[in-house]
Amino acid sequence: MKKLLFEKYCHFQYNVLAELEKTIDDTYFSENMTRVCAFMSEILHDIFIYHIVHSNKYKVKELEVVYFKDTRHQNSLCPAFKKNNIPIVLLSSEYYIPYVGVLLQSLKEYACMDYGYDVIVLHKGINNELQDQLLRVTADVNNISIRFFNAKAVVDDSEFYVSSQFYAVEAYYRILTPWILKSYDKAIVMDSDLVINGDISELYNQNIDDKCIAAVKDIVYMEFLNGSQPGVLEYTKEKMKMKNPYNYVNTGVMLMNLKRIREKCTGTELVNFCRKNHFNIQEQDGLNAFFEGEIKFLDLKWNYYVEVNPGIQDAICGWAPRENKVQYMSMNPYGGYRPYIIHYASQPKPWNDPNVKYSEFWWRYAAKTEFYPLINFRMAQGSVNGALVFGRLSLARRVADKLLPKGSKRREALKKIMPRGSKQFEFLKKMYHKFTI
Repeated sequence: MKKLLFEKYCHFQYNVLAELEKTIDDTYFSENMTRVCAFMSEILHDIFIYHIVHSNKYKVKELEVVYFKDTRHQNSLCPAFKKNNIPIVLLSSEYYIPYVGVLLQSLKEYACMDYGYDVIVLHKGINNELQDQLLRVTADVNNISIRFFNAKAVVDDSEFYVSSQFYAVEAYYRILTPWILKSYDKAIVMDSDLVINGDISELYNQNIDDKCIAAVKDIVYMEFLNGSQPGVLEYTKEKMKMKNPYNYVNTGVMLMNLKRIREKCTGTELVNFCRKNHFNIQEQDGLNAFFEGEIKFLDLKWNYYVEVNPGIQDAICGWAPRENKVQYMSMNPYGGYRPYIIHYASQPKPWNDPNVKYSEFWWRYAAKTEFYPLINFRMAQGSVNGALVFGRLSLARRVADKLLPKGSKRREALKKIMPRGSKQFEFLKKMYHKFTI
């Protein structure tokens, strides 16, 4: 505004507001009600501008409004410890915080005092109270640092494809790790549905100078490829365009060569690749497709995929490649060839069903955290990722299993009519998730 017009604007606003203020008794007003004059000034603003526009005395230009929702400054992340710093990137929503707490409890029990464990939780809005609760898990040790980074400030996640109610948009944040951790050369990136069963400094010290990622081959995906889930082999070759589908890895535990990834691509390239391809297993498929040939294969002990349901157990026994099956069956969390990371990668999770294989490891750590009562309450309520279900499976899934029992001719016929990845399958999946939420 020109100065003279601005003075008229102020004269109009403040005279009215001054008179209004005299008539109001705010003795019992709430905090929001005390802003009554501010609310009125917005109305007066619109009245004045409307009058100016329609007086046709001034040139008026209209612009879009820009609203900044979160204006808190986030400092660039630098190593938390000067020596032997091991960065560990986790992903979480507010709902998942208790389960992250269990993971951190297991980390604390196996942490070596020779190293500093630099934990960074990527999220899109975890409140301060929950952050403080998580910080208290490791408050009694001085070689574990926990920091929170709002990844939504870096990328708009509204266009990311979420393929299932059991997946979350936060899972995509792992692909941003090289550019969020600009001052780091490599980092361990992990899911939250796992517990640590050994010191992970050995994992961090793996040499991956000539690769972008180090991860464990996904034995469950391999049995999908062998026919337990029709259409997966074709999907992996045609949709993901992998030259060797059996090199598919589980990204629930990764050692990322951040420096090499930044040299190979930009964050925009990787994000756009995952956005435009609506992969079945979201960013895991994306990372496998994008970095094929740039992945080092780790020993199974760094990501032991637990047989959390009979379907996985039967598939591994009947469909997994022989060599991988032998290695898997020789794994024993209680001794000998034991896993250093136990991953409850499928459904149900141990916090939903204590009958899950090796759930005793998870619950032993859970009982030592202040989240224990909440975890038990959720289990009693039958809550999965915030959605109520009936028992171990959702109502829709139970009905489907009743009408189409596993192994039945009807179920096998439906698989042939609607192979995984087909348009019919995707439509049916969308309808299923609509009715399970």
